Amino acid sequence: MSEAVDAVFGPTGLLSEAFDGYQPRDGQIAMTEVFERAFETGTHAAVHAPCGVGKSLGYISSAVNHSSVDSRTIIVTNSILLQEQLVKKDLPFMVELMDGPSFALAKGISNYVCKDRLAAEEKRGTLNLAEDASEAAALRAFIDWSRKTATGDRSELAVEPPERLWGRFSVSSGECAGKECPMAETCYGRRARAEFKRAAIVVTNYHMFFLDLAVREKSGGQSNILGMYDRVIFDEAHEANGVARDVYGARISAGMMFRLSSHLKHYGMDRQRGEFEAVVRTFFDDLATYRASGRYKIRLRTPGEVDGQPLSDALRVVAKHLADLAERNKDRAAVLAQASRRAKELAQEVDDTTLLREPGAVSFIAEEAKGRLVLSQRYVDVSELLRKMLFEVERHDADGEPLDPPAVVMTSATLAVEGKFDYLSRQLGVTFGETLCVESPFNFQENCLLVVPEGVAPTEPTYHDYVAQRVCEAVTEAGGRTLALFTSYKALDTAHRALLAMGGHRILRQGEAPRSRLVAEFRNDVGSVLLGTSSFWQGIDVPGEALSVVVIDRLPFATPDDPVMDAIKATDRNFFANHSIPEAVLQLVQGFGRLIRSVSDYGVVVCLDRRMVEATYSERFLSSLPRTYRRRDMRAIGRFLEFKRGAAKVA
Repeated sequence: MSEAVDAVFGPTGLLSEAFDGYQPRDGQIAMTEVFERAFETGTHAAVHAPCGVGKSLGYISSAVNHSSVDSRTIIVTNSILLQEQLVKKDLPFMVELMDGPSFALAKGISNYVCKDRLAAEEKRGTLNLAEDASEAAALRAFIDWSRKTATGDRSELAVEPPERLWGRFSVSSGECAGKECPMAETCYGRRARAEFKRAAIVVTNYHMFFLDLAVREKSGGQSNILGMYDRVIFDEAHEANGVARDVYGARISAGMMFRLSSHLKHYGMDRQRGEFEAVVRTFFDDLATYRASGRYKIRLRTPGEVDGQPLSDALRVVAKHLADLAERNKDRAAVLAQASRRAKELAQEVDDTTLLREPGAVSFIAEEAKGRLVLSQRYVDVSELLRKMLFEVERHDADGEPLDPPAVVMTSATLAVEGKFDYLSRQLGVTFGETLCVESPFNFQENCLLVVPEGVAPTEPTYHDYVAQRVCEAVTEAGGRTLALFTSYKALDTAHRALLAMGGHRILRQGEAPRSRLVAEFRNDVGSVLLGTSSFWQGIDVPGEALSVVVIDRLPFATPDDPVMDAIKATDRNFFANHSIPEAVLQLVQGFGRLIRSVSDYGVVVCLDRRMVEATYSERFLSSLPRTYRRRDMRAIGRFLEFKRGAAKVA
């Protein structure tokens, strides 16, 4: 054990002084050693570390060891929950324990109320306007908070405001006028940015991190969001590829257009506004018609298949109107000029997306909340972008001297496929100097049973009914206490109806309430059942008896209508082996990982897809999971749980 790691994690290290009965964790120590070597040598590393290893304290200790205001570290995560855990619990603890440097949380500008938008609406007398009584009540609470807040941070609000309301009083990075804004000196977002740029350790999210890389690339290294740094830690690193695909693509919605036209409304340009909004509505109506037609297949395949020219032309006209307004309204010049630039950017994005100008991306029509359609562009392969902008980036210090690329270390409970990091390396364009798979600290062999019943094949038309029947059996065997994970809403809905008809248990269903509330109720109501789709396959942490069984409806292969996978499939003859299976393995490991969350946990994972053990590729899935007992009989669920409960009582 190195001296630096021993000083914190050794038998007589700092943690032994902080906790009575402290016992070093071999996996945590091994992981931290890898990160220490990567930071010392300036190389890249990856560690597959299951739940219970103590990942965050491991990488935070390395960050604290190596960071200062002149040599900074960025910690990147995907979930808000983990970001809050780091800045409110883990970082304060380790920084105090190790006498470490400053740290801060970096959020995007849209998380802060925009003083300029507040002032503009107040000046126009529209501040208190609301569409209905519900929005009026939320608006009153928001305005009262906005006059008291010292930070302007959305997370301070006791009740989450409706998106439409928050959108009125916030700006995206593309809309922000920056230092040219009349409120720049007192801007909440700019003040927060100045604070986190001074911190030695910064916690942020993947979207903001990848946006920062794009800003640096576009400006030739002259501009940035996060400041200079020498080390990067990717936690929840399995999410990096998907977020990068979105950030470097495009998303074009009607709401974006109407936010631009609102400027015209405020300056009495009703005719121009009406003409523009008519073009917008026609474009999205045509988009809906085309999407519903038999001609549209998963993604756009030929340039001009969707005619974006009228919309991009209209956006350029709006850009000219806004530029003229900026000339005539000096007090609002910066804001209007930025809106003009945003209109030009959107016009370019419409052209690039509809004319398929980016060979590394796919364009497609997506449906979002409440049936709203968006025209999207998503990168298929971000490996070359990330290699160029991050892993092998050419950069220089303030004096023009060359600097090495930052050392990037990655960790997650789902990084390796069959114990290897080849798939991750290909996805992200990174060459690792060192990799490590840490063994789980939990005894799956004794505390977990895998049940894969014989039954209907997933290709059969009766499969959803079969799944619903088996979910009911699992719930009965477990006495509730079940998290059921589905790969489609149709399967979830069928199982939901069957469980309600069966009765006897409280059924919590995705969509009935915010995810955090559903999970809290499931945790507190032992005997209840929770049903969810994709977002519930990860981030659910319910230790103890309340979650005794996880049911997985089928192996989570990407759906046939995924535009990125469809594009990859068209160019890779071995698509299934090279892409489809690894993606499904990583998703399955996430779902499997919901069960055992502590050393005292026990339970059953039920996979209703018989391909799990019967297919020629089944070993690729099984070898990526912890070793467990396996059964094909659903009645084994009750027998196993009864045995473990009895053993726990004796102990």
